Amino acid sequence: MRSQEPREFRSYEAVLHFRHYQYHVLDAARDVAIEALREAVQRDPEYALAWAMLSETTADAYGLRIDTNPNVFGVAKEQARRALSLDPECQHAHWSMAYAHFHARERKQVIREAEEAIALNPNNGYLAGISAWAMALVGEWDHGLSMLRRIMESNPHYPTWFHLAPYLKHYQSNDFERALFHAEKFNSLLACDLILRGAALVQVVRRDDARVAIDDLKARFPNAAAQPAHYVRGYIFIEDIVEEVVD
Repeated sequence: MRSQEPREFRSYEAVLHFRHYQYHVLDAARDVAIEALREAVQRDPEYALAWAMLSETTADAYGLRIDTNPNVFGVAKEQARRALSLDPECQHAHWSMAYAHFHARERKQVIREAEEAIALNPNNGYLAGISAWAMALVGEWDHGLSMLRRIMESNPHYPTWFHLAPYLKHYQSNDFERALFHAEKFNSLLACDLILRGAALVQVVRRDDARVAIDDLKARFPNAAAQPAHYVRGYIFIEDIVEEVVD
């Protein structure tokens, strides 16, 4: 275990920057986290956790459409493999591998790695929660949502984007009031938040409120407003739901 611990506090500080980014999902926080993690793995190349977190931020750049090169999730997989080679029981590394497979649209691998991550520590509110979240997003609704619900109930400080999974389940089931309930829990820091809220508001015939959401989208995220399907596909795995939301 000594070989997996950071030799310098700055390397662990990179982990804290990552935690900050995951909670707030701000561009500035992401940039700081990525730079800190890149420096950490150069300083401490055997620090498995830093490699795992770097993998997640790499895949996140693809999901958020910051870097749309398909090679991105190949890089993310390689970083996750590096973490797993250093520490096969690194829970975060299994999640990061699941996340890279998610963006590569490799459903079976997502489920396998997410289940492995959860099994390593089902009481880790972030990693078990996000693994359950990903399982739901690829269509394992019952299993993924039941675990995610338990985690959200036990940890009131869960990330607001956990609500994406129940939103999509209710939207797909035409239960638009419940979908809107979850959309209103989003923190509106991402273009996708506004797109999904607008879609739910239209479905419950609150068109004036929907216009406000879409006007906000156009003002803050003009590229997403022009190409909503492109941005929605970053986190909606099931194509039928993408088409319904964009319509």
